[in-house]
Amino acid sequence: MKYLFRKFKNFLKKIIKIFYSIIAFFIKYWVVTLILLLIGIGWGYYVDKNTKDIYKSEGIVIPNFGSVDYLYSSIDEINGRISTSDTVFLKSMLGENYGALKEIKIEPISDIYNTMTKSREQLEVFRILYQNQDFDKFIENLANSKYFKYHKIEFTVEGANVSKLVINDLLKHINQNKHFEGYQSIYKENAAFQLQEYNKMFIQIDSVLASISNGYTKSQNPGVIISDNNNLATLFQRKQEMLTDLLEANVRFSDYTETVKLVFMNYDIKQSSLPKKIKYPVLLIVLFAFVFFLRFLFFKMKHIAES
Repeated sequence: MKYLFRKFKNFLKKIIKIFYSIIAFFIKYWVVTLILLLIGIGWGYYVDKNTKDIYKSEGIVIPNFGSVDYLYSSIDEINGRISTSDTVFLKSMLGENYGALKEIKIEPISDIYNTMTKSREQLEVFRILYQNQDFDKFIENLANSKYFKYHKIEFTVEGANVSKLVINDLLKHINQNKHFEGYQSIYKENAAFQLQEYNKMFIQIDSVLASISNGYTKSQNPGVIISDNNNLATLFQRKQEMLTDLLEANVRFSDYTETVKLVFMNYDIKQSSLPKKIKYPVLLIVLFAFVFFLRFLFFKMKHIAES
C-alpha cells in the first residue's frame, strides 16, 4: 500500500512539474504569446467574416426503373468533378451556383423485411445472395442497394438560401437521361394497365360472390361456373391478395413521375463549428509551443549523446 501511495505521489509531482513548466514558459514569452493571440483573433475574425456558412440538406429519394446503379455512378462522377474543380461541368449543371456544392453522400435505407417478402422469387434471391456472408456485411454491401426502394441522400452546400436551387438543378440534371425517360413511359403505361385489369377482376370476383350468396351454382356471367361453394373461401382469399396488389400498383403509378423521385428533403441544416477567431489563436500558440518543445528535445538528445 505504501509502495502504491509513493508511486502515486511521484506521478502527481511529475504532473505538477509539467503544468508549472508550461505556465513558466508562457510567462517567460508572454509578449510573443500576446502578439500571436492578437494576430490569431484578427485573422480568424477576417476569415469568419468572409467565409460563407456550410449547410447540409438531408432527404430521401426513390430511384425508379432500375436506375440505382445509374444514380450512384452519377453522384460519384459529380463528387469527382467537385474534387477536381471542373467548373465547366459544374456550371453547365448548376449555373451561377456551381461553386456552392461541396459534396454529395448517398446510402440505401435498409428495409430487408418488406423487400424480401414481396414475392417468393425475391426471397429465394436474397437467400442465395447472403447465405455465405454475414447479414451485416450483406446490408453494408452497396452492390445490394439496388434491392432497396428508398435511399438517404445528403448534400453539403456553402452559403445560405441556395441549397434548394442547387439540389433542384442537380436532380434535374440526373433525370435528363434519354434511356430512363423511355423506360418511364413504359413503366407508367404498365402500371396504368395493371390498375385497369385489377378493377376488372374485382368486378368479376364480386359478380361471382354475389351469385353464390344468392344460392346460384352458376354465375350470371356466361362461362363462369361455380361447382362447389368451398371455392368461396378461395375467392375471398384471392380478393384480399388482389387488394394488396392493387395498393402496390397505385403506389408504383404514383412513384413513376421521374427517374429519381425526391420524396423528402430537409434543407439548410447549419453545421456548427468552432469559430476561426477562437481556433486560429489557439493554433498559433500551440505551434509556437511545439517549436520550443522540439528545441528542448533536440538539446536533450544532444546532452545524452555527448555524455
